[in-house]
Formats: sequence, C-alpha cells, structure tokens
Amino acid sequence: MTALTPAQLLALSTTDVRTPIPPSELGPALAGPPFVAVPGTFNTRDLGGLAGGAIRSGLAFRSGSLDGLGPAGAEALRRLGVRRVFDLRSRAEHASGPDPAVPGAEAVWVPTPEEDATVVLADFVAGGGEEGYAASTPPSPGCVAGGR
Repeated sequence: MTALTPAQLLALSTTDVRTPIPPSELGPALAGPPFVAVPGTFNTRDLGGLAGGAIRSGLAFRSGSLDGLGPAGAEALRRLGVRRVFDLRSRAEHASGPDPAVPGAEAVWVPTPEEDATVVLADFVAGGGEEGYAASTPPSPGCVAGGR
C-alpha cells in the first residue's frame, strides 16, 4: 500500500466528520508518516517531524491503548527507541485494560481527573466537527511513548 502525498493527506483531512472515508482512501492515509506501524496498537503516530513543528521526528509517539500489544508490537516499540510509556487514560479505561509491560521501557500512569472518558456526540455536529475534537482531546489523549 502506497502512502499518500502531503497534498492528498491535506485534501482527505477536509472530509466532513459525518462522511465515511472509504477503506481504499483510509488505508493509504494510515500507511505513511506521521503514522507508525506497531502491531497491536491503533492510530500510532510520530508527533515530530511536522513542518514548522517543535518536536523532532522519532522523539515522541502517540497511540490509543496498548492493551492489544504483543511481542511483535513490543519489539517495534523497542526498535523505535521507546524508553518511557505515559498512560494518560481515565481511571476506568486504565482499570479495564492496563497497558502491558514493554521490555526496556518505564511505564508511567498519569491519572486524569475524570473517572471515565466520555464523548458528547452533539459536540461533533457544530461546524465540521472541530468543537467535538477539541473537547474530546484533553485531558485524555491516550498513550504517549517517548523515543530517542
């Protein structure tokens, strides 16, 4: 699967949140930077390397929960140079699926003030969904892993 060009990614990013993106378009979008393939994880991406960004590529990664991480995923994190995993999920999310140990990496759980993560779907109706995204991002952005 060939990754999309920056122009193609930009065009795809303007898709209204209520419009499903066909797998034939979504797959290539997730096959290249900033996304990183780590087996057993979802939506893993490099937070660095963006034009004009302050974070260098390979320094910090973000993903959803690591509770599906197996040996291949742990090896991928080791190859990326991950030495610390910050779990920023709610108390309920953490209790239902604590992150597995990643060999060579320190696990740090940073509990959020919320007991459980909630999303108000009505927030995604206004505008193009930006309000819902902004409201759902802090304070529970998932897991962040620090690399080299």
